[in-house]
Amino acid sequence: MTDMIKKLVDIDEQAKLLSRETEKEKERLARELEAEKKEVYDRYMLDAEKRAGSESGKLREEAAKAFEKKEQQRAKALDELNEKYSANREKWVDEIVKRTLG
Repeated sequence: MTDMIKKLVDIDEQAKLLSRETEKEKERLARELEAEKKEVYDRYMLDAEKRAGSESGKLREEAAKAFEKKEQQRAKALDELNEKYSANREKWVDEIVKRTLG
């Protein structure tokens, strides 16, 4: 009987030891998983920042080109208006005077 109790005590101690080892392994795996998760997150964020920087540069370049195009169109329209004014100002003044007095 005492031999059986000793075996049960030994089995219980082995089970406790196995349980502690299993718990330590679980904690180690949790730390590894957390470290790997952080590494993947950091890698993803770095890649996203690179892409965002690249896209930002492209958008600035496109905006600068669009602004330059609009600026050229505005300058052309202003030149055309100045030409029309120079060519027709006296005729327009005469017409305004004629309509006002006439």
